Amino acid sequence: MNENYNPVERRCKGGKERNIRVSQKISKSLQASNVGNRGSIDGTKHSTATPNSTLENSNAYIQELSEKINEMKISLESMEKERDFYFEKLRYVEILCQKPEVEHLPMTKAILKILYSNDDKHSPLPEAEESINESMDAADLEAEETQ
Repeated sequence: MNENYNPVERRCKGGKERNIRVSQKISKSLQASNVGNRGSIDGTKHSTATPNSTLENSNAYIQELSEKINEMKISLESMEKERDFYFEKLRYVEILCQKPEVEHLPMTKAILKILYSNDDKHSPLPEAEESINESMDAADLEAEETQ
């Protein structure tokens, strides 16, 4: 009988946990029996991967995925900071455009048109340029009429 085997301890633990030395001996035994890489009765060959090598591969894969997760978290934090930075800049522009001294100017109206556009497929720039051109044409007409 194996001197490391304790049946009372094993029964107390419910038989779910093994003694480390016993499991190491079993894995060594499995490795030795798989050395020949014999086929099964039906002629197919089984994998020579041992539980330890599978565990090592799994641990390496888990480590690789953990590193990718950390990289993605850092990238996400960077993008959020950049988003907040530009949002703050746009908010300042919006506040300036809402000042009573400049809110009636054609350029201010064009800027607000761009800021408040919500159609991702259509660029608001042509409309903003058109409103600036119209107001400039109107200003030119007024200047000609006053002369």
